[in-house]
This record gives sequence, C-alpha cells and structure tokens, in this order.
Amino acid sequence: DVSLNFSHNKNTLVELIEGLENYVFTTTNSGIVVVQATVENDSLGVAGGYGDIYGKTFQRTEDGQIIVDANGRPLATSEKVYMGNYQPDFVAGFSNTFMFLNGFTLNFLIDARIGGQLYSGTDARLDASGVSERTLEYREEGIVVDGVVNTGTAEAPVYEPNTAQITGQEYWGAMSSIAENHIYDQTNIRLRELSLTYRFNLKDIFIQNLTLGLVGRNLFFLYKDIDNFDPESSFSTSNFSQGVLWYNLPSTRSFGFTLNVNF
Repeated sequence: DVSLNFSHNKNTLVELIEGLENYVFTTTNSGIVVVQATVENDSLGVAGGYGDIYGKTFQRTEDGQIIVDANGRPLATSEKVYMGNYQPDFVAGFSNTFMFLNGFTLNFLIDARIGGQLYSGTDARLDASGVSERTLEYREEGIVVDGVVNTGTAEAPVYEPNTAQITGQEYWGAMSSIAENHIYDQTNIRLRELSLTYRFNLKDIFIQNLTLGLVGRNLFFLYKDIDNFDPESSFSTSNFSQGVLWYNLPSTRSFGFTLNVNF
C-alpha cells in the first residue's frame, strides 16, 4: 500500500493597515536580522510575503570585493537586505506499507521539506564566543582577509588591497555580526516513522483481534543542509518565531511499542 502527498503554498502580501509597509515578527538584539511580513511593492522590486528574512550582509565595492576596516576586519552593511523567506517551496511525504501473509506489517514514512531559509542565531553566538568547531580555523596563525580597505573618505573612497592580519577571535567576532554568514536552507528529508507490527491469529471468543508492534519516530535525516540543528525547529510555537534559531533544544528520537486489542 503506497501513498504520496504533496503541497505547495504561494502567497503575496498586498496590503497592511494604511501607512504600514511591513510588520516585524522577530528581530535580534543587535538588529542584524529581522523576520517580517513585507508588502508587495513593484516600484521597489519587492515581491512581498509572510515570513521574509532581512539581514545585514558584507560591505562590498561595486565589483564585489569585501570591504574591511582599518584593522582588517570585515564590515557589515548598515542596511538590511532580503535574504529569503522561511516558508518552504513545498512539502511532501511518502508512505509505504508491506503486509505479509504470516501476520507481519512493515510501514515507513519519509517526510521532505524543500526550500525556505532560516537564520541561526545560535551558530552566530557560538562563533562569536569561539566555541564552535569552525572557529578552530585561524586560531593559531590568524588571517589576512581577502578584501580591500578604504584609504579615502566615505564620499570619495580609495580602495587598497588589505594587508592587515587579524586574530581568529577578531575574525569570527566580525563574521558573527554579519547575518549572511548564518543563513541556511531548511531543505531536509527524514525518516519520520518506521514500524513493524504482528497480528496474532486468535480463535478466542473474547478477544477478536490482537496486534503488537514496535515503532520509532523521527529516526534520522536522509539529507539536510544545516549541520548543527534540526532545520524545522524554532524557539517558540508561535508563527512569529519561525525562521530563526536561538539555542533550540535538540529534536528527540523516540522508540516504543503498540498494543491493540479488540474484544
């Protein structure tokens, strides 16, 4: 017995109350990222949607080079730019049940969530504190960021190649304040459930049917883009808390058994 489900939702936010172009759901204390509902604006090229993510990115020259400060640390933009939306492109599920003549039934369910972005504030804070695995890089030798420094003025910039070496602590501290570094795709495919049951063939006048089974849920990921966390986790059950990770508890894997008796 095979079943497949698929769903896709497309929406556009056309209007909020008069004078309001966006409604902020959540924002970081430092203001480097916000999740909001954005009104569609053709003149500005803003598609508009529920769950738009805006954040700070690298300051760059017109030809795309990263700009660093006088000490050699990457600079973040003062304005936030669109970085995605937390809603998925589509979700799907595949279930397959095998029934055997000797009374056994094997069932598995695979879930897929494709598309949608999120900002991991947890990764950003771990990087800033130097306790994530990635911050082992540059810890001993430091780094000269491949970028340019403005030796002129803000009105008349003069860009020269960066030659200043910074420590790993300075580098990761600067990188943690740039939201672009911690935007991840929520795409994931997981084995949501696996069960094996046995139906006893009883001839009892009191018990008509007895089924005993083993079941495991949320067993493992077949694929996910983000390394450290479950991409479907959030710091609250509210719709306003989606698209952002803040020290989320790990997802749980569960095992159990089922007993079904019909009299």
